[in-house]
Amino acid sequence: MKLIEEIKLNNGLKLRIYDLSRSIAADTVKVEISFRTNVSLKESFFSNTEDYVLVKNIKGDELAYEHTFERTFVSKNNEDSTREELIGTFKNNSLNYLSSV
Repeated sequence: MKLIEEIKLNNGLKLRIYDLSRSIAADTVKVEISFRTNVSLKESFFSNTEDYVLVKNIKGDELAYEHTFERTFVSKNNEDSTREELIGTFKNNSLNYLSSV
């Protein structure tokens, strides 16, 4: 697992992007990218205090968010462009959402 990038979001969260890619065969790879951050648990996330307390007792003060994109049997020649495509897709589709948590 290799840290590719760390992004500080407007809401104070730090999004870490990891490369978990690996070779499958001599000329192909599995490109796998993991996006991770920790979110502080807040009572305002819940409609009632009982649910907040229940989750806090089970999970603690922080929740982990992780999303993974992967493509299998990618030609080694296309590994870098596939990695960039997956990262770009996540940033375009999910970064605004994560910034608003």
